[in-house]
Amino acid sequence: MASFPPPSWYSDTVSKLIDEVLPAILGPLSDDRAWAYLYACTLWTEKIGDDELLHLNDKLRSKGGREQALRGLEWMEKNFLPADADGDRDPRLHLDKVFQQYLYDRPDQAKQPPQRNNPTGRTFETCIQELIHRLCGIRPAREPQLSTLAGFELVPPGYHSQPDLALFGPRDFRLVISTKWTLRKERIGTYLHESWFYKQRKADLQTVFVLNDFNSNILQWLVSDPLCDRVYHPAKQMLLATYDPFDGATEISSADLIDRKKREKYERYLSLDTRIHDLKDLFRDVRRLKAVDAPLDPVEDVGPDDDLEEDDDDEADV
Repeated sequence: MASFPPPSWYSDTVSKLIDEVLPAILGPLSDDRAWAYLYACTLWTEKIGDDELLHLNDKLRSKGGREQALRGLEWMEKNFLPADADGDRDPRLHLDKVFQQYLYDRPDQAKQPPQRNNPTGRTFETCIQELIHRLCGIRPAREPQLSTLAGFELVPPGYHSQPDLALFGPRDFRLVISTKWTLRKERIGTYLHESWFYKQRKADLQTVFVLNDFNSNILQWLVSDPLCDRVYHPAKQMLLATYDPFDGATEISSADLIDRKKREKYERYLSLDTRIHDLKDLFRDVRRLKAVDAPLDPVEDVGPDDDLEEDDDDEADV
């Protein structure tokens, strides 16, 4: 039996959703609405007691994790569907579409459903690729072999992990996009080391992260490191809403500003607002970086001696 899913399954499934299914629900695709398309494909809910909570963290059974999920849901109820949409505005009716299709399409329905880790990562990565393709007019290479990219031709196969997404082509390799749905603290060093490796080989290379994590500590660790050029969050305003210490109040009392705990929370909120970039910023940055006169990628990479006539009498193997 052939392995599932086949190589093009994620790309085909996400493309069909973006092009044929989601516009009728979410409105036309644009920089400002791309986050909703991404979450419709990838975000899921988890049943905790009597509540169906957005899976924004792994601590939904704790008070803090539950409160963050409820704040996120409140924000999505206002912003996920278009403003003029009629009827129920509950976003949970329109989420997790790729994984549900995965469960429907898998050939052996009797098997235990797979863990979400790999399907979620693949879906997230593919969605970013397809959204950049449609909104920026260029398709990132997904997990390209390092030895095919300019500056990395001599890297041995398997020496280092492949970048998640690379732009703008093998001869014009200037941007690495690392896509992570969530990120554990002990893994941050691994990905920053990869960034260091890329920059050692190619000093003008930019390495950025698209990270959906709602853990402010993880985000702070990443944005504070000089090896990371930028961090983008799929829904920055939703992230900020879950950390707003004043819960959207238009007027704040002096007592609240003086309170140490609220002040620390507000400082964290300001740091996230200042240092994290929104998904729509990624599309603008890609368009800005895209070179009009980028070198064309050759059909076959030529070596340094290909234009010279060989003289077998004068040449010897060393």
